Amino acid sequence: MFDDEVIRNQKMLWTKIKYIHNNPVEAGIVMKPKDFKYSSARNYILDEQSV
Repeated sequence: MFDDEVIRNQKMLWTKIKYIHNNPVEAGIVMKPKDFKYSSARNYILDEQSV
């Protein structure tokens, strides 16, 4: 199911980003968000630029 929502402020934006980055952790795929190679978490946490 898809649910869209308008991002109304910066706090809401960061809440959504954290939720997305933690999905692989919650699913038991990785231990930390930065460990999931298909996530932009690496960009935020490690300041790594994806190609």
